[in-house]
Amino acid sequence: MNIRLTKQESIRVINGEDVFAIMQKVLLRENKIDRDKEHFRIVGLDADSRILFIALVVLGGVTSVTVKPMETFRVVAGREEGREMGKEEGLREGERKGKEEGRREGKDEGKKRKGLEVARAALAEGMEVDIVCRISGLSKGEVRELAGC
Repeated sequence: MNIRLTKQESIRVINGEDVFAIMQKVLLRENKIDRDKEHFRIVGLDADSRILFIALVVLGGVTSVTVKPMETFRVVAGREEGREMGKEEGLREGERKGKEEGRREGKDEGKKRKGLEVARAALAEGMEVDIVCRISGLSKGEVRELAGC
């Protein structure tokens, strides 16, 4: 059961007392038959802490309710707001991974350039290919290519 909120009821939530006041109204709307059962609800908020939705995840027994994490997630994921939140989270995660990969590639490129500089300088001083490979981190093929062998 989803609760539809009017524009006025879609207030900004500042603390638990705000949620309590709203949930009191929700519980008064409940069917009298179900009032003695445990209810597990989720309250969805937007970025400005305004209530987007209140959804019943599970209606339990008289003394307890069992909820699996995926049930809770499924309620949110099935809603447009949940999909939007998931999309935003995915974009942030993709951006973070892209930055990490860019840094890693940049470091690798920097190491490669430094190795080439060291190898050129060592070859210019007349060092042997094997020694240049050890100090530069380049392969024999790369060093030979630089040396023109």
